[in-house]
Amino acid sequence: MSNSDGDFSFTDIRSGVNYRLIAEKEENNLNGLTVNDAIILLRHIIGSERITSPYQLIAADMNCDGTVNNLDFDLLYGLIIGTISPNVVKNFWKLISKRNRIEPTKHE
Repeated sequence: MSNSDGDFSFTDIRSGVNYRLIAEKEENNLNGLTVNDAIILLRHIIGSERITSPYQLIAADMNCDGTVNNLDFDLLYGLIIGTISPNVVKNFWKLISKRNRIEPTKHE
């Protein structure tokens, strides 16, 4: 676990043992998502105003299927108006290492 600043420490670490560290955040809430976000997503889907930031494209992939399309819009809109439970979202938080190179075409 980390504190609010993201700092963490490990206890009971043994020498000579391999460990794997995985970053994740488990919090299912709308976290500031609004109808404006749904409008931005809809404009991207219909092609009138494309999302160009790779990070925003990853965030727009609401159902985590590797594409941004009307299924993502339906999910986002349902979450915002309350007809879909936040529990159906696989991962509200998508943590990406600084070392990873983001390929925007994977989420267009």
